[in-house]
Amino acid sequence: MRRNHLAVQSQPEFRSLPEAAATGFLGRLTLCILLAIAWSAGAPFGPFTAVAQSPEAHPNELKAAYEAIRSAETFVQESFSKAPASVQDMAAWKGKESQVQKGLQMADAGITKYLEKNPRDVAALFLQVRLDRVKSAVFPGSMQNGQFSQPGLPSPDRDPQKTLDLILQIDPYNPAACYWKARFFGSSEARVSQGRLIRREADFAKAAELARVAVKEAPENVEYREALATYLLLEDKRPEAEEVLKPVQDGRHPMYRLLLDQDIVSVPANAVFDPQQTNRVAEGMMQSPAQFPSRDFLAFRVRSYLFPGPASKIEEYYRARWPGLQLKPESDDEFDSPKSKHLHAVLVWRGNALEVPPGTVADEEAGKDGFLIFVNEDHERPAVGKWPGAAERRAYEDQLLKAHPSDIVCSLNFVNMRKF
Repeated sequence: MRRNHLAVQSQPEFRSLPEAAATGFLGRLTLCILLAIAWSAGAPFGPFTAVAQSPEAHPNELKAAYEAIRSAETFVQESFSKAPASVQDMAAWKGKESQVQKGLQMADAGITKYLEKNPRDVAALFLQVRLDRVKSAVFPGSMQNGQFSQPGLPSPDRDPQKTLDLILQIDPYNPAACYWKARFFGSSEARVSQGRLIRREADFAKAAELARVAVKEAPENVEYREALATYLLLEDKRPEAEEVLKPVQDGRHPMYRLLLDQDIVSVPANAVFDPQQTNRVAEGMMQSPAQFPSRDFLAFRVRSYLFPGPASKIEEYYRARWPGLQLKPESDDEFDSPKSKHLHAVLVWRGNALEVPPGTVADEEAGKDGFLIFVNEDHERPAVGKWPGAAERRAYEDQLLKAHPSDIVCSLNFVNMRKF
């Protein structure tokens, strides 16, 4: 299936989380990568409670709103972790979803009313950011005739970025606000504005700039350091990322180990790091924890590159290191096309070394604690699609490959599933 065909089919309906869940470990990873290439992934989903506050931090008028938002955050996290297994489970889940939706509508009304009287209350503004962060995940939407709608979504046009800007006007060096703004800049985003689905691509340089302020103001906060190191890595500034992580756990932080792992697998000549694709694949995996239990520190587990040339050259490169390695075609015919190939190889960890697994071990099993290589080859680069961001994606690819233009282009993706 061509990239643009996949993207067009993936966009018309935006379903609730369990309904949209896919099964199969390697198949789901392939889908994440293809969707990332197609430039059609949705809004990012990360931890919703990064600036969690106790109920005591809010006045009595907002305690009910706080509980409703926390309930919604818990509901979304649980939905990621385990999809309903039966019709009865789905019915119960739908009932819970309806309760959560009503709770968020109530919370939005309460916070809006409170802020009309107390527009500079930072705790209330943070609560509004949390609401705006979680609400899109619990109100199913659909795209019809070019218009995107999420019936019942409270305050659909409110931009949480502007709320964070207001917090920083009130408290210019608030580390939590800087961290949250970094999180927004560090993720691609799709949101609704006047019935249209608006895309915003990640800006890792801006995210790192904001995360530096958060770390400076609260150097003991590990989460802020993790964020800064992530954005530096996505900027391809690994040495600085290492410096940020060194003080954490005396150099024993899992992120640091994953950084060292990147030295173990080199890339072919002319392969170009693709930070946007890296981020997209990580976002896709974040949405499927049931398939990817080792999904912590995803920006450090995923690396994506563009390679000007056929997949056979990539296989030849890695077989020189691991003679038994073979790029195998995906078994799901849904991904097939005469002009495209979707291939993978699996290596397994033996301490801090990688080996080709024995033939008696299935790739699906070996990959759960291994090192995965995915290659998506376009024999002919498909026509630019019509979905939001397609032209920008093609221009971005052309810029990355300007030194080595090629009619055959591969997306080379690594996923390190090492367990800790």
